[in-house]
Amino acid sequence: MGRPRRRTGVLERAFAILDCFTSDEPTLTLTQITRRTGLAASTTSRLLKSLCEHGALIRERSGAYSIGPRLMEIAQFARPMLSIREAASPILDDLNRTTDQHIQLGTLDGTEMVILDRREGKHPIPVYYHIGDRLPLAPTAAGRTLLAYAGPGIIGQVVNTGTFTWPTWQIPRPSSDELMASLALIRQRRVAVLQPPGAALHWVAAPILGRPNAVIA
Repeated sequence: MGRPRRRTGVLERAFAILDCFTSDEPTLTLTQITRRTGLAASTTSRLLKSLCEHGALIRERSGAYSIGPRLMEIAQFARPMLSIREAASPILDDLNRTTDQHIQLGTLDGTEMVILDRREGKHPIPVYYHIGDRLPLAPTAAGRTLLAYAGPGIIGQVVNTGTFTWPTWQIPRPSSDELMASLALIRQRRVAVLQPPGAALHWVAAPILGRPNAVIA
């Protein structure tokens, strides 16, 4: 693991702290946050105090920190994302009842997919993502669908370097040319079907269109 990069500016440092929290680790200590951000302990402590004063974080009785109610309040104003989630919710329910499988709704954010909503399946399949988590685009059908309809700049960032994120347990790793060919096929068929070699599972995804015919999720 490389040395954390130097962070300048109060906002960048504050967001570096907020980015430390995940669905798997919603509560962190000062030591954990300091180590993950690479900030000095005194700087981290001062920013944590300020974030708590503004309700962005709360300090537990144990002394650890977790996300505060103010961020939840602000998130309610993310109307485009909430509108997509509300509109898709009945469809997610129908898919879940019909297939008994895990269902997820994701949208593109930079070179990653953000999970907006999800439904649990009835089969004992380990699922490591939660609402609000970020996932790489190339390895899954949903992410690859978003990538297929992304702008050339995003596709270039993800594909052309050949260093796109790929799970170590999925073998073989596709080449950039193979990934580009799969994106073209997704645009042609308007559906993505992926099956990792040797796996019994299929991943299926389809684009959700907004206006004017732009893929929004």
